[in-house]
Amino acid sequence: MRSQDQMDDLELEDVQKQENHRNRDGVPNDGFIVTRLVVFVTIAIFMFLLCAAVLITYNFGICSNINVQSEVCAKKNVIPLTIAINNTQSADDIKKIIPFEEDLHRSNRTNVRLPKTMHPLHYELKLMPFLREGNFTFNGDVTIKVNVTKSCKNITLHATTLKISSVNVWKIGNNTTQTDENSRTEIEISDKHAVEPDQFYVIEFPTELESNMIYEIRIKYTGILNDILQGFYRSSYVVNNVTRWLAVTQFQPTDARRAFPCFDEPAYKAKFKIWIARPMNMVALSNMPKINTSSEISDVSGYVWDEFMESVPMSTYLLAFVVSDFKNMTNGRFSVWTRPEALESARYALQVGPKILDFFEKYFKIQYPLPKIDMIALPDFGAGAMENWGLVTFREVTMLHDEKVSAPLNKQRVATIIAHELVHQWFGNLVTPSWWSDLWLNEGFASYMEYVGANMITPEWKAMDQFLCNEVQPVLILDSLASSHEISVHVHDPDSINEIFDRISYGKGAAIIRMMEHFLTTEVFRDGLHSYLTDRTYQVATQNDLWEHLTKSAHESHIFDNLTNVKEIMNTWTTQMGFPVVNVTRNYTTQQIQFAQSRFTFIAPNQWKSLQIKYDEALWWIPLSYTTANEADFNNTKPKDWIRGSEKFAKEFENITNDEWIIVNLQGTGYYRVNYDITNWQLLANYLQNPRTYSKIVPTNRAQIIDDALTLARAGKLDYQIALNLTRYLINEDEYVPWRSALSALNFIDSMMSSGPDYDLFRRYAFSLIKNIYNNVTNSPDGDDPLLAYKRIDITQFACRLGYKDCLDRSLKLFKEWMDSADPDRVNNIPPNERFVVYCTAVKYGTEEMWEFIWNRYMNANVSTEKELLLDAMACSQEIWILARLLERASTENGGIRKQDLLRVFVSVSNHPNGIQVTYNFVRLNWDRLKSYLGPPPMNMYVILMYVFKNANTEFDLTVLQQFMKENITEKSRILTQAVEAIKTNINWMEQNYDTIVEWLRNVTKTQ
Repeated sequence: MRSQDQMDDLELEDVQKQENHRNRDGVPNDGFIVTRLVVFVTIAIFMFLLCAAVLITYNFGICSNINVQSEVCAKKNVIPLTIAINNTQSADDIKKIIPFEEDLHRSNRTNVRLPKTMHPLHYELKLMPFLREGNFTFNGDVTIKVNVTKSCKNITLHATTLKISSVNVWKIGNNTTQTDENSRTEIEISDKHAVEPDQFYVIEFPTELESNMIYEIRIKYTGILNDILQGFYRSSYVVNNVTRWLAVTQFQPTDARRAFPCFDEPAYKAKFKIWIARPMNMVALSNMPKINTSSEISDVSGYVWDEFMESVPMSTYLLAFVVSDFKNMTNGRFSVWTRPEALESARYALQVGPKILDFFEKYFKIQYPLPKIDMIALPDFGAGAMENWGLVTFREVTMLHDEKVSAPLNKQRVATIIAHELVHQWFGNLVTPSWWSDLWLNEGFASYMEYVGANMITPEWKAMDQFLCNEVQPVLILDSLASSHEISVHVHDPDSINEIFDRISYGKGAAIIRMMEHFLTTEVFRDGLHSYLTDRTYQVATQNDLWEHLTKSAHESHIFDNLTNVKEIMNTWTTQMGFPVVNVTRNYTTQQIQFAQSRFTFIAPNQWKSLQIKYDEALWWIPLSYTTANEADFNNTKPKDWIRGSEKFAKEFENITNDEWIIVNLQGTGYYRVNYDITNWQLLANYLQNPRTYSKIVPTNRAQIIDDALTLARAGKLDYQIALNLTRYLINEDEYVPWRSALSALNFIDSMMSSGPDYDLFRRYAFSLIKNIYNNVTNSPDGDDPLLAYKRIDITQFACRLGYKDCLDRSLKLFKEWMDSADPDRVNNIPPNERFVVYCTAVKYGTEEMWEFIWNRYMNANVSTEKELLLDAMACSQEIWILARLLERASTENGGIRKQDLLRVFVSVSNHPNGIQVTYNFVRLNWDRLKSYLGPPPMNMYVILMYVFKNANTEFDLTVLQQFMKENITEKSRILTQAVEAIKTNINWMEQNYDTIVEWLRNVTKTQ
């Protein structure tokens, strides 16, 4: 899955990989009259269900962790679900009799894994969604064949927000013989009940099910096509003031259970046979090709059944189906689908998709195993994209590119996200992690290989250079927190599973895979991947399986000796939290250089206790690549030495002189920071500040040096004067990647100083750095160089943010010309790559009329990329009441902003100084309403809080957040722990560094 990609621009952790695929089910509120009697009865029923739920959690939940087959456990305090529902009932009617988990107490869950007593073999699933407004329900009928591997007295599977109407179970034969339908024996059921806090549905029997026997379970049920973008849900779009509805799915990680009762864990792979009922004027899609369509269904007028080919073995979270009136374009086995009005915008996706798929078939040396692949752009989608096998789903903005409106740079975004999802067809779909603890095997590989695929499509993007500043450096910041987590992390319930879809699983996973490729070499790396994928095809795996195959390849190629293995190296990176800083200390007399490692964190070990986190010093296997000023060979990234899980390593260098520098971690391929002795830092600073020599250090290492220096200073491990002196060379820097890294690091200082009395000192220094590059980028056409376009966007955005007069005047002039045009919805002469900077600047410094102009363009826009820019720009306003109104519209049904974009709006507003307090006040006053509107889990609410307080740097801010958490939040959340830690690190920074930086800035600006 690609977490909401637009949030990458806002530094969101996946929320994804955030504002993510994490929105949860809710119920539509179509409106009805409520009497006092109804209120009284409803409250009474609610209190009864609440008490029952608590008893269930205490009694059955505890039992289930010990032995969920226990007959005693199963008899305690259950909620029967036996009322049938017909398709004439509305979603609101169903809500009254289905126990939705948001209405039940769930904070005491500890482990909700299924018992290992059986394994599903085959599903037959029939679904009939009703897309009449005011109904939005679906009927379901699922038949599951299971192999019982251990005698037991119940069947426990997953189901939630479903109304079960009938259950039957048959014994159909021995698993070693062919089943005989004539020998089917129906099994007596003694009880059936939901354990909703754990999302279980349990079927009890008076006698044991036999080991090594095949049983068949048939369940009929009804559910709701919800509006919270999870499970089986509804979406819509409008044409000529007419709303058109569609039914779509999003199951990762734990939401297939919202569409049908199932064994909803990744290890329970099975084959699927799907039938979808649809209106005759619509089309149905699923993972496999359609093989048959029935005649009109006799008892449901206007509907037909579509039958799909049986699938290969796959996990439930990869199942998908869509019912819509969309149109398509096709290229053999590859097709793209959109709403009819947007079909032409899918042409680019159809061009690059088959090329990327073909590339990965050759790269992995394994053919894509399904007969077709559909990609579909959905109007409402909580994630950025989802890799459902054979039916990949996207947000419109991540798949569509309109040549007339979208910025040319949007092509890279579309290509990389398509590449990300297509990599998953092997990593995740063909071979699946046995449990979510190894999610990084999916997302880390996809996040790395998307750059490899994009680099193949358009090498001029220099995607592998961008990887450093897009993936590695941002995740190093998050991983510097005590409240980070291991890549391979224990998770046990849906909430904790959702929390690990973050930059650690995606970005750090990608970074250590890149590091591994460089120390193994590409050839050995690819051979090991091929062996791993071939051996585990249609099966599940753990990281140990991958280590085994890579080690074998390394031994065969003599990259490693027989005493070295990948597991020993890589477990130090996947099972330990955080990363090291390598301290490089030179003896300028003996020419011995010592490489010593220590854990890199922003807060001191003695402060971890205040976060209720235990500090553990860790040691890593660290590949050391390096070069010197005389050698200057940055291409050989294979390690010359290792720190082999020890504290330090020393080596004598014969060919280095005292006046030449050493640079460690070539091209930033290792996942660690480097700190040098003061003399070596000074040698680097002098070399960089010389216009004739700085470019001999490759752009990626210039980016690494700047990022390491400023972040080391931020953590108190390097004098800020040394780090800031290094930035002075930027006056001559002309490459995108170093500037991207520098701006990211400088933006932190900007955020800390922006509300203080000395901010003008920073602005003046920043102006002096960007003056040359600003003039260059604004006077040069983009041409065919995408990195020049990226550079222009970043530099002009920074200049306008600082209030650089030329940038403001130019942006306001372009905006006024557009605003005064005869038909602004059709004619916009602002260069697409520059539109956000122009829009944001106009909203920030312009009038209310300009904001209203942007809002009207947003409401009229039909191209998703343009709507996204306009939505972000509206958050740039400095008017508090306008920002509050924007938040209100984003969090209100029919407010004009899709629910999928709520998190984007809140984060965008809180990214601007005037918006921080507005967002916090709005969240504080509307906490319960927002939770209800978004639905469970509460993680998206926590992400909003994290962004509101991300730049907070006073004890007052810390007290406000902690008091709010105490009053409103009962469960523990890693996201909120990270928010608290971020404030504490910012407070420390202000106390330790603010005065030093002000003094340095005063001295520098005096000489300018």
